[in-house]
Amino acid sequence: ATAEGATASMALSIASSEDGASPQAMEGVVASEPSSTPPLLQSDTAAPAASPMEDECERVAKRQRLCAARTHQQLNQLMTSLNTCALALDTPDIEAPMAVKQLHGALRKADAKKAVLKEHKEYHKVLAGFTKVIDKNTSNDMYKAYRDVPLDTATLNAVIHRHLIEEGRFDSAHTFQREAQVEVENTDLEKPLRELYAILKSLDCKILEPAIEWAGINSEQLKKLDTSVHFDLHALKYIQLVTSGDIPSGLKYAQTHFSQFMPERFTDIKRHMGCLVHINNQAASQYADLFVTTRWSKTREAVRQAGLALLSLPSTSHLHRTIHTGALALPKLIKLAQVLRMQGKTLEWDSMQQIPMDSEGSLRPAHNVFVCPVTKDTGTPSNPPMLLVCGHVISQLALSRLPTRSGRFKCPYCPLEQRVSQARAIAF
Repeated sequence: ATAEGATASMALSIASSEDGASPQAMEGVVASEPSSTPPLLQSDTAAPAASPMEDECERVAKRQRLCAARTHQQLNQLMTSLNTCALALDTPDIEAPMAVKQLHGALRKADAKKAVLKEHKEYHKVLAGFTKVIDKNTSNDMYKAYRDVPLDTATLNAVIHRHLIEEGRFDSAHTFQREAQVEVENTDLEKPLRELYAILKSLDCKILEPAIEWAGINSEQLKKLDTSVHFDLHALKYIQLVTSGDIPSGLKYAQTHFSQFMPERFTDIKRHMGCLVHINNQAASQYADLFVTTRWSKTREAVRQAGLALLSLPSTSHLHRTIHTGALALPKLIKLAQVLRMQGKTLEWDSMQQIPMDSEGSLRPAHNVFVCPVTKDTGTPSNPPMLLVCGHVISQLALSRLPTRSGRFKCPYCPLEQRVSQARAIAF
């Protein structure tokens, strides 16, 4: 706290040099500022909880990394023993039989084969548990939910091509477009996406300048997105400079660029200035979160999401969302198909155009059908949902069955009386 107080004047001078505000005026602003750093950029929905399969997969991955690390350790010990023996053989004072005997003794003591086999045994034990989790959480009777429906190949190919473009896989997209003969409607999207992914590639190489220049050009649009990515890029550049040992350049950079974010980011600027006191003891200080390497990946993701948002694109492609939602709905589809077939309603299942279920847990939750609360029928183009004046929604069939008097009726869920002509069909 003392360090922050000592550096507050530096941060205040940055603000006053920009807009002429006094330190006393700035103190009033700071009092209303939240202490926590705003998120880089919120995604469309909160991340869903990890499933048992995801947890087990992470466990297998951790065990595999541990097995690989310990195997490499054993190999390095073997190489060390061999190099020691080779140096001994080159030494005139040491006889060759003695050097070889020492090598054999070191190899027997290390017993690398036994150690490596033990690690692989533990890894395969965890892997065997993962297969059991897969069998428990997946169904082998997917064919029961299969229906022979017409497939619009042209639309599917266009969606796949759009997915490859949005993911930055431009060479694959062009190859797919040529081989599948995809007709591209919007050709203006590729150029800005190429620029965005070039910036992301620079961030992967710890080069911030292209991203900072991009954020400066689009600063006004980024403010409308309510994202702090512009400040986060400058802050990351400042941290990069001071952690490399060039503290004077870092201070000069902060004085040059942080002033444009005052007074909104005063608390964050103060923390970045105060962290210099603990530059040699980063992990144990209250500023440890400013130095973690995960800031790079979080900032990269924030730039990606902001860049897509500026292009009016979702953070995940339509193909990704569709597959994710379909995979979540598949167990329910299998169960529904089994129940209908057990009840002898095979024809109803084969002719069903819409599935009456919610897409729970999808990246963007949505109801794929409307179910009338009166008749319990699903909405169709011939029986669309109708919005009443009171705000309740019923099907057109239910509306036609309601008793009327002189073209007026009462809502089945509230006593409001209204005209039939006032009901409006809605797209669900």
